[in-house]
Amino acid sequence: MTRSKEIKDRLFECIHNGELENEDLLEIWSHIGNDILNLQTITSYKNKHKCAYNGVKFKKNLRGYLQKKEYIVDNE
Repeated sequence: MTRSKEIKDRLFECIHNGELENEDLLEIWSHIGNDILNLQTITSYKNKHKCAYNGVKFKKNLRGYLQKKEYIVDNE
């Protein structure tokens, strides 16, 4: 088992056991989303990089979804 899988599994275990408060989860999410992954919506990414919406849509960036909204990872 890789170290990252061990960390992920342990985090999920702590969450499901109620060992983390909502404030902790928000802090983790904020740190990962803003500081590490630099998550951006397609519109935000498009505006920042001054390119067309379809150019962003078909670019090969890592993407993820949160509440049916698509986010682009821009941490390069």
